[in-house]
Amino acid sequence: MEQKKKRPGAVAPLVAILLVPMLIALALALDGGLMLDNKRKVQAAADAAALAGAVKLYKNYPSQQGTDVYGIAKQAAFEVAAANGFPDATGDEGGSNAGKAFVSVRVSPEAPVVSSPVVVDATGNLRPGYIEVIITYHQPAAFVSLIGTQSVAIQARAVARASFSDFNAGVMALDPKDDQSLKTNGNGVINVVNGDIIVNSIDYQAAKTAGNATITVTNGKNIFVTGGASGGGFNPPPITGVAPTPDPLAYLPTPAVPSTNGTITTHGKSGNKTMTPGYYSQAVKFTNGNITMQPGIYYFAKGFDVSGQASVSGSGVMMFNAGNGASQGISITGQGSVSLSPPTSGVYKGILVFQDRASDAPIKVAGNGQFNITGTFYAAGGDVAIEGNGDTSVAGQVIANQIVVGGNGETNIKYNGPDAPAARVIQLVE
Repeated sequence: MEQKKKRPGAVAPLVAILLVPMLIALALALDGGLMLDNKRKVQAAADAAALAGAVKLYKNYPSQQGTDVYGIAKQAAFEVAAANGFPDATGDEGGSNAGKAFVSVRVSPEAPVVSSPVVVDATGNLRPGYIEVIITYHQPAAFVSLIGTQSVAIQARAVARASFSDFNAGVMALDPKDDQSLKTNGNGVINVVNGDIIVNSIDYQAAKTAGNATITVTNGKNIFVTGGASGGGFNPPPITGVAPTPDPLAYLPTPAVPSTNGTITTHGKSGNKTMTPGYYSQAVKFTNGNITMQPGIYYFAKGFDVSGQASVSGSGVMMFNAGNGASQGISITGQGSVSLSPPTSGVYKGILVFQDRASDAPIKVAGNGQFNITGTFYAAGGDVAIEGNGDTSVAGQVIANQIVVGGNGETNIKYNGPDAPAARVIQLVE
């Protein structure tokens, strides 16, 4: 009987030799998985912190022009980082850093930790309105500590921007679903100069022209409609099927009720009148005379009406209407001349008429060739009717729930970006 040969004992030594690298590979795999998970968490925290700081920069932009004079934006960024599990441990670098996070926050005019041509100016400092957040988290080593590593540094960076920017729309209908959110009547020519037309409704005829009326946008601008358009009076033809655009003035605060009442002073037998800013508890109506509005905020509780032979003029004027219902809107339809312009600075820069967002009161402007009106008409919950019977400028911008334009003459809505209210910009850029 043949005797079996004995096998050499090589398996056990081979396993022993390979066990160490196998354990190291396993440790790296497990710790690597934790690193990937924590990388996502650190990046999310950095993004949230940067956006929180940007919100504060935006809120104080009118007074601080994108800088952080009082450190409010920085504080918000640190607080949000901590709320997401990464409190700043700067100043506590002694001993092991395992489990600690170090948060760096920089705003204009500081230089960022990571230079980028997108966010820095010619001096190498952050541009106004930018905030940089860097979070470095030292993840405690679970398995690789066996080879002498106590922690692994994970870093994430985010840069956010906050500013006001031109919103290139001369006419915007906010209604999300009804038909004919933008429509024409009469036989006139409506020109929107230097601004786009935007219609948010999803209806198949969200925008409609009728009769011989035409709506034209100039200087390479466009007509954007979320739903469909009907009628042949658009020039150029509308671009349909676009995504709706959020209300660009949703950030605009409703003015507080003034503590003082406005006054109306009549001057002698002429019937001419002077109005002062303030609170008007009753409807204000004029049918004759020359009305001069002094600069400031006019708070109308029950509407404002100019008709008949009355003329009205004023610069630096912002009219807020809190009235509701058909009889408490803003109506300027007289045969007299109208010359009105909005504030050129401050919170309500560029706003001529601001109607309470909860109000469905109508706003009507019917020009007769003697109108020279600039500024924005803003009525998120109400409808605006613009009619011209001459070569007239009736608004600088119209943003409303629904809009009707018409008349028998040429009506101009002349958008001017630098003079118009700006849209809010809060976004991550890096």
